[in-house]
Amino acid sequence: MASKERDVGRLVPLERLDNMKWMEKECYLAVVNHLVSAGNPDARFIVGVMLVFLHQDMEQGLLFLDKAAIAATRR
Repeated sequence: MASKERDVGRLVPLERLDNMKWMEKECYLAVVNHLVSAGNPDARFIVGVMLVFLHQDMEQGLLFLDKAAIAATRR
């Protein structure tokens, strides 16, 4: 069951989550972090950008951006 959830989470496009309360930071981050753990490239991209530009953590940010790019090419 968990592997099926992971497979679905990997493919969920974030812009398609119509019922998501995007302005509620805790809800947004919970969904994004869940999707990152499922290997979702869109979520990894968002976290990578946040790490680079908000937290100025270039090393970790580029790691997430690299994983996002690799996963996106496999779609």
